[in-house]
Amino acid sequence: MRDEVNRFSKAMYSIAEKQNEVAIVGGALNLLAQFYRKNGMFRQLLITRRVELAQKIEILQKSFGDLPKLVFAMLEILVEARQSEILPKLAKQFHQIREEKSGLVNAVAFSAVKLDDSLLEKIEQNLKSRFGENLNFSQKVESKMLGGLKLRIGDTIVDGSISSRMDKLRVALSQS
Repeated sequence: MRDEVNRFSKAMYSIAEKQNEVAIVGGALNLLAQFYRKNGMFRQLLITRRVELAQKIEILQKSFGDLPKLVFAMLEILVEARQSEILPKLAKQFHQIREEKSGLVNAVAFSAVKLDDSLLEKIEQNLKSRFGENLNFSQKVESKMLGGLKLRIGDTIVDGSISSRMDKLRVALSQS
């Protein structure tokens, strides 16, 4: 299924890029994926065998007719192939391709408590010096963390959390 998501999202991105509609298509995909995740009746409509395909398309046309043609065509294909469950993954993959093409690097700092602004600024400046100015930096508080800091930079995770250090210590002690 992952290969299908990759192929589909790359094809959609390529077409959207040629039509100069990457932002519009990306936004529409995100809204559709969000609606899919939050609305059980919508998900049920897409997967049920009790409603004929032509009826589903008519309902979708009435409800989502203002979607970009590319996004609506993709939705029709997913419904017909009974693969609507990949919609959120497809939107996420499209967004990742868009970020890669633009050179944007996302970085998130995870911590047990909110870090003060001066420390966040130092972390951001350090990351920008390593990864370039085109960096989107944010912080997320994870109350489950004991302490320390975990960074996700693109697809890479740097784990300096206390639980990670305790796990390493546990492994080292069990090997001795």
